[in-house]
Amino acid sequence: MSIKTIFVQPGGGYEKVVVSSSEVSATVRDEITVRLHANSLNYHDFAVVSGMWGPSEKRIPMADGAGEATVLRVRSCVLPFE
Repeated sequence: MSIKTIFVQPGGGYEKVVVSSSEVSATVRDEITVRLHANSLNYHDFAVVSGMWGPSEKRIPMADGAGEATVLRVRSCVLPFE
């Protein structure tokens, strides 16, 4: 499955904001999958995107998010959330 993704390229700056798509990777041990319903950007995100605190690697700007956990993978079992 492919999802729309906003990235900030290394160094930051508005000209380095890229909208593209990403493949969703399978959840591996000790990870969860969250379907986001909302997110918010704060001063930290502004500083990263504007280049004030430019990232050293590609980054998705998002300080806080709200959603539902859809998969929880702990040890060797997968538990679906409903």
